[in-house]
Amino acid sequence: MFFCLDEDVDFFNYCFSRLQIPFTRCTSPKDATVLLHTAHPWDSSWIERAEQVIPQAQKVIVVTTELHPPIVEWLGRLNETVDVYTCGWIYNLRAKQYFYMDWFATTTHLYKQKPYLLAKAAKTDTSTVRFNALLGRKKPHRDLVYNFLKDRTDTVCTYLQTKMGTIDPSSFNDPTKFLWECEQQPVDWTIDRVEYEGEQVSLSQIIPLQIYADTDWCIVAETNYQTEFAFFTEKTAKPILAKKPFIMVGNPHSLRTLHRLGFKTFDSVIDESYDNSFDLEKRVGMAMQQVDSLANMTEKDRSNLNEKIRPILEHNQKIMLETDWQLLNHHSLKNK
Repeated sequence: MFFCLDEDVDFFNYCFSRLQIPFTRCTSPKDATVLLHTAHPWDSSWIERAEQVIPQAQKVIVVTTELHPPIVEWLGRLNETVDVYTCGWIYNLRAKQYFYMDWFATTTHLYKQKPYLLAKAAKTDTSTVRFNALLGRKKPHRDLVYNFLKDRTDTVCTYLQTKMGTIDPSSFNDPTKFLWECEQQPVDWTIDRVEYEGEQVSLSQIIPLQIYADTDWCIVAETNYQTEFAFFTEKTAKPILAKKPFIMVGNPHSLRTLHRLGFKTFDSVIDESYDNSFDLEKRVGMAMQQVDSLANMTEKDRSNLNEKIRPILEHNQKIMLETDWQLLNHHSLKNK
């Protein structure tokens, strides 16, 4: 028997359809397998209702498609009998933990249908090394990155730069703050859906092919920077899909978590020890040192580097495209 909250019925219907298991919802959580999908934006009423049903359950499975401090704090309260599916990894979590990489799945969808688009991201001019940093809305780690990159002539850098937690819609008209890959359309947030290649797609999940074709390395300023977890979104998926090497500016141990997912990164050509620092300014500073190191390479060294990382880029794209990131493959679901 499965029980979920009313607002989660559609989500778990979808999860069960992927497993080819019928989803029959019972009317009471008592002695049932309780399925919870964490609310986003975070909702205190959801917490109250979740905590009312958890003690009655025979088994609890929680799926989170966002990782932010309030969600992580609540998940940290759950004991070792609960199973949690996360879109990243929470360090020191008592509950059993599994991957459910929702942002990877939704970002790859268009490019599985239209793989020819990905070839447009290839850079043909190898005489110089160039970077891109498309920083999104204002956050402390992005401020640090922006201050390092803003005056560089070898970097395409945009930053919406409104106050923390907001976006001024007029920013989408300013090429220093946002660059459009598709035809410009009215939006309030980067998550809004737009018309692209005959499809309705979240703006944030469109790979900036024109920018990628003019640059070599992506500086990925992920959504969060806190030290208790690693969270991955379309910001990580896009360079991997486009076979672009990247420097990660997000949570500590983000690269280590990507390795657990089967990806390879670039410690053979740059110093990735920045991933181990729990001090934000130090971590960003160490990451930005790699930009300088790459920029100062000779053309011969760059050519050797590109040959060295080519198999990594091929491997990563294959993993991203061929993995089923939304498979809620849990024994307790199959055995009911």
